[in-house]
Amino acid sequence: MKIVTCLAGAGLLVAGPALAEDIAVDAPISAVTVYPQGASITRMLDFQIPGGTSVLVIDDLPVGIDSSSIRIEGVGNAQILAVEVRRAVKDDDDNPEREALIEQLELLREDLRSLDTRRTAMEAQRQFITNLIADGPGGFAELLGQAGGGIEMWEDAWRMVSDGIFEVERELHAFDIQQREIEEEIEEILDEIANLPSDPPSLELRIETSAVSTTSGEMEVTYQVGNASWAPVYDAILHTGGADAEPMVELVRRAEIFQNTGEDWSDVTLTLSTSRPSGGTNAPTVFESLVGVYERNERVLAIPAPAAEAAEQEIAAGLLDADDGAFLDEVEAIADFGDFRADFIVPNPVSVASGGGSRAVRLATDEADARLFVEAAPRFSDQAFLTAAFTLDSGAPLLAGEVSLFRDDAFVGSSRMAFANPGEEVEIGFGPDDQVRVSWTLADRETGELGLLTRIAYDTREYVATVVNNHDRAIEITIVDRMPVADDERVTVERLPQTTEPTEEDVNGRRGVVAWTYEYEPGGSREIVNAYTVSWPADLFVYGVE
Repeated sequence: MKIVTCLAGAGLLVAGPALAEDIAVDAPISAVTVYPQGASITRMLDFQIPGGTSVLVIDDLPVGIDSSSIRIEGVGNAQILAVEVRRAVKDDDDNPEREALIEQLELLREDLRSLDTRRTAMEAQRQFITNLIADGPGGFAELLGQAGGGIEMWEDAWRMVSDGIFEVERELHAFDIQQREIEEEIEEILDEIANLPSDPPSLELRIETSAVSTTSGEMEVTYQVGNASWAPVYDAILHTGGADAEPMVELVRRAEIFQNTGEDWSDVTLTLSTSRPSGGTNAPTVFESLVGVYERNERVLAIPAPAAEAAEQEIAAGLLDADDGAFLDEVEAIADFGDFRADFIVPNPVSVASGGGSRAVRLATDEADARLFVEAAPRFSDQAFLTAAFTLDSGAPLLAGEVSLFRDDAFVGSSRMAFANPGEEVEIGFGPDDQVRVSWTLADRETGELGLLTRIAYDTREYVATVVNNHDRAIEITIVDRMPVADDERVTVERLPQTTEPTEEDVNGRRGVVAWTYEYEPGGSREIVNAYTVSWPADLFVYGVE
C-alpha cells in the first residue's frame, strides 16, 4: 500500500466545470482538539475510486475553516493531484424535515380532494330531492294523488323527503367543518415550511485523485476552525480533618467547552490543549516612549487619593483582586502559558452541538495534604478567613480558571484559581472562619503642634488587635494591617516602641503593609499593637493620616 500525503494550502475558489468524475463521500468528524481559542478538526473517510482521475467531494465543511490549514493524509494505491475549496451549492429539497412536511401536506390535500368528491355526491342527492318535489308531473301533490293513498301516505312521503333533506344538509355541514380543519392544518404546515431554518452556508472540499485501476483506501482530513474554545474550571473540596485526620484538599479538574463552528461534534475523541495556534507567533513590537515637558499648574485641582485608598477603590470597582491586590488582568495573562504545553485527552467519546451553549467534561481528580491557616485584616473586617495551602507534585499544571469552593461538603462560594506549575504551592481561601474572633480598636490618639519658630504638626495613633482561637486545635493566624508611608520628604512617619514587631513587612511588595503571624493554641489569644506618629510642617496640608 502506498502512503499518500498532501499539505493543502487550499484557496477558496469559485465553482468551475468538473474535469473528472465527482464522487460524493461521507467524512464524519472523528476527533477534535480544542485550544483556548479555536479547534483542530479531524475527519476520516473511506474511498473507492475507479482507474483514472476522480474527485472526492466533501460538501459539508463549515465556512469558518482556515482553508490554508487543510491537511490530508491517506493510505491507498492512489495519488492526490490537487485540493480545492469551493462554496457548496445547497439543494433546498434535500432536507428531511422539509420532505416530511411536504409529504404531510400532500396527504392533507388528497383528503381535501376526497372530501370535495363526497361533497359533490351529496349535493347531487340534494338536487335530486329538490327536483323530485318541484318537477314531477303536476308536482309532488299530483304524484301522491295518483297513488290513491290516504293521509298516511302523505305523512310517510313528507317524512321521507324531510329526512332525506335533513341527512343531506347534516352531511354537507360536516363536510364544511372537515374542510376548515384540513385547510387550517394545511396553513400550519405551509407556515412551518416557510419558517424552516435555512441550511447554513458550507464549503465543499474537492480532492482530485489519480489511480491506475480501481482502488480503495482511507484518508484523514484535518483543518482549523475558530469560534471554539475551552476554559478550565475546578471544584476544590477542603476536608478540614480533626483529631484523627489531617486536612486535605480534593481538586476536581473540569473543562468548559464552547463551540459555534457550524458543525456538530458527535461522539468524537476530544483533546483539550493549552497550545494557542490562533495566537501571535512573535513577541510584541516595542516602540519608543517620549517624555515631554509642560508648565506645571501650581493651583491644586484635587487632592490625590493615597495609595491604600486608591487600591480600595480599585477593589470596589473590580480592577484589583481583594485577596492579593494583583491586577486581575495580570492574573489572567498567565493563560499565555509561555513555552509550556499540556494536552488533556477525554477518555470517552464526547458530543458538543454547535451553538448549543457550553459543555463541561471532567478531566481528573487530584488529592493533596493541606496546610490550614487563617488570615484577617481587622481594621477593615471583623471576619477571619480560612485558607488552605497545598502542592500538587505531579500531573499537568493548574491553569488559571474559576473554582467552586466546598468546605467539608458545604458550598462556601466561588473564586479564581491562579496558574501554578507542578511543585508550586497553591493557596485558596475557603471563606470566613467563625472559630477565630478578631477585633480592632483605636486605643489612643493624640494630635497637636510642637516648636516655636518652626511649627510641626503631629498625629499619634495606637491601634490594638485582639485575636482569639476558639478551635480545638492549634492553628496559624496572620493579622494584616498597614502603617502610613510618607509620599513627601517633608512628612515623617515613626513607628512607636510599643508596636508589636511585625513578622513581615511590605507584604507582597506593598509599601507599609505589615503582618503578624503566630501559632495560636486552642483557646489561645493575643493582643497586637500597631502604633505610629506622623509629623509634618504645620503650614502644610496632608492627607492619608489614619
